[in-house]
Amino acid sequence: MKISKILEFNYNYAEYLVSDGSHEIRCRGILLVHQEPKVGMSVKALYACSSAGTIDLIISKNRNYYIQTDKKYNYNYKVCGTIEDHQKALIKVFDFIISLEYYYPDGFNFFLQDGYVEFEVDAFDCDSSDILDFWID
Repeated sequence: MKISKILEFNYNYAEYLVSDGSHEIRCRGILLVHQEPKVGMSVKALYACSSAGTIDLIISKNRNYYIQTDKKYNYNYKVCGTIEDHQKALIKVFDFIISLEYYYPDGFNFFLQDGYVEFEVDAFDCDSSDILDFWID
């Protein structure tokens, strides 16, 4: 996953499009030490966000990945993917890995591994591994 386009940047907040090579998701990012995001920068993780405080997973009969968004606001996503990791609460949609760990800190062992699930989120936040690696080095 890489940043494909910078939509907004003001030294501590950014919005950008993240691509898996074929699809894009609009993400919000909190930046460290005022480092500027750059097109092509790797994205470490996508985090689902919900103002409702919960994200309900529904078993999908669709069995196809999809990402749908409100075209007017570019947020409010409807997503269908497979469970990538029960314990870490990770969902795979196309080549995106989306963390639901905040909403499912104990994972979701009540779903089948590789089973298709659908859910809705308000937005996605993301971390850039290049920005985080700057602090780790």
